Order: sequence, then C-alpha cells, then structure tokens
Amino acid sequence: PWFGNLQVRMRWENLENTLFVEGFVENATGQNVRNNRSVGSAILGTPIYASFQPPRTWGIRIGASY
Repeated sequence: PWFGNLQVRMRWENLENTLFVEGFVENATGQNVRNNRSVGSAILGTPIYASFQPPRTWGIRIGASY
C-alpha cells in the first residue's frame, strides 16, 4: 500500500467573497493508503489490524455567505 494521499482542489470566489464554487478530488491516485497497522501476538491469537483511507472521491461544493 501507499503511504501518501494526493488531494486536488480548485476554488473560485467572487470579488466580494460572498460566493464560491469548489471542485475537489480526494485520493486522486486511487491507491490503497494505509492509515495504521497493529500486529498482536501470534501466541495469544491476536489478529493483525489495519485501516485504510477512503477510495477516490470527487465532488463540487457551492456556497454563499452574507
């Protein structure tokens, strides 16, 4: 697994900073990125535990402030 995560964001704001549109891609490479891993004792039967970051996600955010 990879040990890094590429996130890409692009944001537009109007001159008054009251409106914005943002596009994003998280985990842009689509690789399995491991957060952590824990290895227990084989004698005691403790399992190996690992967690991974979410898969590639993307979206658009639109917002306003007043």
